[in-house]
Amino acid sequence: MRRTFIEGDPGALLCVEMYGDRPEDLLPRLDALERDLAARSYGYRYHRAHRPGRRRQTIWSLREAALGLSMAMKDEAKSLSFVEDTAVAPERLRDYIDRFLAIIRRHGTTAGVYAHASVGCLHVRPVVNMKTEDGVRTFEALANDVADLVLEFGGALSGEHGDGLVRSPFMEKMFGPVIYDAFRQIKRTFDPDGIFNPGKIVDAPPIDGESPLRRGISDTDSR
Repeated sequence: MRRTFIEGDPGALLCVEMYGDRPEDLLPRLDALERDLAARSYGYRYHRAHRPGRRRQTIWSLREAALGLSMAMKDEAKSLSFVEDTAVAPERLRDYIDRFLAIIRRHGTTAGVYAHASVGCLHVRPVVNMKTEDGVRTFEALANDVADLVLEFGGALSGEHGDGLVRSPFMEKMFGPVIYDAFRQIKRTFDPDGIFNPGKIVDAPPIDGESPLRRGISDTDSR
């Protein structure tokens, strides 16, 4: 069904949804968007304009299908979500994706990418085998490199979800020592015994030190 609106084997798809008070207002806006993209030489190939209806849901189901496929990998190496929620200013997203994918390649792996491009939120799930020492080192290196990249672009590690265990080690780097210390003071004021979500947001174990990974736990769910 999805092949009815995809031509060839594109490397990426951009889905744009427009709204208007009258249906006849939308097609001229889509035509203007196509002309603008073609003029910018982004390697843009074609467009298909669809009016509201059942086809719209089929188009938007592409992302859901891609996520399901990435989570169903059969090999020991899995598509993991530890750097999948970063966000930068939308106007910087193109350069950010290019740099992000260069990091993925440098560490000898691949990743699926999907995004809420209009708000600069990027979901990337690198393929890593957490059952090997090399895999754990790749996990650590990717997490550190992506944190540095996000900071360089003035972005956020958690654009849509919570920070969780895998992003908490980078909170001081992301917010700076003054704000981070304020986080700690708030935590200690309301939770002096540290019994609520210990190790999250503040006072987290380093991702390359005595983290849960070193004790044989490979759950990277950060929500």
